[in-house]
Amino acid sequence: MGAIFIGGVDSGNEPFRKSDSTTYTATTEKWESYGRQLRREFDRRFREKPSKTLFLTDGGKWLRSVHRNFFPFAEPLLDFYHAAEHLKALLCAMGMTENTKAFKRKFKYHRDRMRDGKIDGIINWARKEGSGSEAVEKELNYFRENKSRMKYDEYIAKGWHIGSGVIEAGCKTVVCQRFKQPGMFWSPKSTKPLLPLRALLKSNRLCEYSNFLVKGLPQVDIQSKPA
Repeated sequence: MGAIFIGGVDSGNEPFRKSDSTTYTATTEKWESYGRQLRREFDRRFREKPSKTLFLTDGGKWLRSVHRNFFPFAEPLLDFYHAAEHLKALLCAMGMTENTKAFKRKFKYHRDRMRDGKIDGIINWARKEGSGSEAVEKELNYFRENKSRMKYDEYIAKGWHIGSGVIEAGCKTVVCQRFKQPGMFWSPKSTKPLLPLRALLKSNRLCEYSNFLVKGLPQVDIQSKPA
């Protein structure tokens, strides 16, 4: 699922999302079809490209393909909160016990460093202090591969969003509230045609779509018959 919205910066240089500016796309198709749908929605929204477009994701490798093929002009960002989850995984891989005071203190310290854009410092520290285990290297590779999208100090200074809360909320309202209720069982075949309609509904475009479907069709004038 993807969400497109217009952002801004308030007087305190804090980012915000403009009210009623969010539209969604949702599909069960693979990345190429998804990317094409997302780009069509972007082009529908913006006949001329905005001065700055941000491509904010959770770091999935397939999303890099969507970025390269359909949004090469957009600035790629890694969601800060997904990165923080990988920081937790890194600390656990280094032998620290989650939820202890020492863990929380270390996590907060390095999370603040990450927010300050000191990704290389975190990598160097973990390489020096870690055991070189496969689990440690796996998490370090995540940071190495994504560090060009983790310039959080620069993003914050520019007033950019660094969290994917919009898409996380969209997953709940567009998908979960309709397809993941108690007692529901959906097959891919049943879900496929309904997801786009659900995205239209939550984008406040269902009436627009209905009008498009009947455009050009002869309209029947229904009159009440005399008693």
